[in-house]
Amino acid sequence: MAKSYELNMTTGSILKKLVLYCIPIILTNIIQNLFHSADVLILGMFTSDNAVAAVGANGSLINLIIALFVGVSSGANVIVARNIGRSDKESVKRTVGMSVVISVIAGLILLAIGVIFARDFHILLNCQPEYLDMATTYLTVYFLGMPIIMLYNFCASIMRAAGDTLRPLMFLILGGVLNIGGNIFFICVLNMDVEGVALSTIISQGVSALLCIIVLAKSKGVCKLEFKYLKIYKKELKEVMLVGVPSGLQSMAFSFTNVIITSTVNKLNAMAGYTLGQQFDSIVYNTGYGISLGTMSFVSQNYGAGNLDRVKKTIFTAMGFCIAASLAVGTLMFFIADPVCALTTDSPEVIAEAKNRLSLMCFTYWMCSWLEIFSFSLRALGKSVTAFVVCAIGVSIFRIVWIAVLMNFWPTMLMVYLCWPISWVFTATTLAIMLALHVKTLAERQRDGEVTAI
Repeated sequence: MAKSYELNMTTGSILKKLVLYCIPIILTNIIQNLFHSADVLILGMFTSDNAVAAVGANGSLINLIIALFVGVSSGANVIVARNIGRSDKESVKRTVGMSVVISVIAGLILLAIGVIFARDFHILLNCQPEYLDMATTYLTVYFLGMPIIMLYNFCASIMRAAGDTLRPLMFLILGGVLNIGGNIFFICVLNMDVEGVALSTIISQGVSALLCIIVLAKSKGVCKLEFKYLKIYKKELKEVMLVGVPSGLQSMAFSFTNVIITSTVNKLNAMAGYTLGQQFDSIVYNTGYGISLGTMSFVSQNYGAGNLDRVKKTIFTAMGFCIAASLAVGTLMFFIADPVCALTTDSPEVIAEAKNRLSLMCFTYWMCSWLEIFSFSLRALGKSVTAFVVCAIGVSIFRIVWIAVLMNFWPTMLMVYLCWPISWVFTATTLAIMLALHVKTLAERQRDGEVTAI
């Protein structure tokens, strides 16, 4: 029964399988983001704009702190998918068991960092005094649940590597319902604010993580979780880290620049509108991000199987799928923003700032998605360090210079928003060139009879 959820990515129609595989990932990512959106919307309806700003002030910071270990989980995805393509079942089982152990260790490390330094982080980022205490409380409570959150991320990544994207979605939908109900209960019944929505998120993710563990333990497929494999394996650890650490560092670099941008937004006193707009354009982002994650798994399996022609076809198919989906969702988000924003706040200034963000971001996120398709494909093909270096320069350093220099002359939110699409174009172009050169090299090695998978 469990095998019916798995997907062979090395044969059949690429477009059909990619769409079937990616839609659950897209919905999963959007629902995960809706955890945060539900926090913001319910806080806005029942508490204050300061509570909304307090939660918004944590978004980039949380992403920065957890980025390294989320990157390691993507490394586990690549190695599992690659070994499935090779038909190396023993390495798959070892990587699955080791990933569960790593997720718990990572969660405990993050818990300590978040709880100990929560207030210091926010002071460093120029968090406004009127919501500093609430922002600190939210971050502290949220990180108490970090072992649970990491466990879900690693387990879902493993399931996706085998082609199972439907059940992580089903589990997250259940968690989403629990999250919304928990928000209302903690805020309206127990009179909590930011700590209540953080607790609700932890509980809902805990349910999703538990269900993923049960499925992996009972699976009869290639990714079955067995107790005897719950240990660290030197070979598999090295493989996961070679892919995952540069991936995590890349995510940290992205998040670091977003933290700097958050600090700039704090100085411009536009956090509430910025946060509200982010809830909409993040749905557009997650549409393309889901496709890029799917591309990584497809490329990994086909690379493991030595099928480079299918690797190239997958990348081009993903690019077309991505631009169509991102523009469609972006247009929808832009036009529904006004009535939905009005449910959250009665401040015209906050709504206007949200729409300012959306007018640019909703129609340019496909550029970011192409960047990630190229970056994730390089990771899957063994060039994770290359992807990290290009993205660190083209995105992170570029944005830091942009904020540090241009904001001195034009200190406006428009200048903040423009740094995203301009950096995407530059970086995506560079990554595309690097990817094309690497695929050409692999093809030459294959023609010469060398092994292309590593």
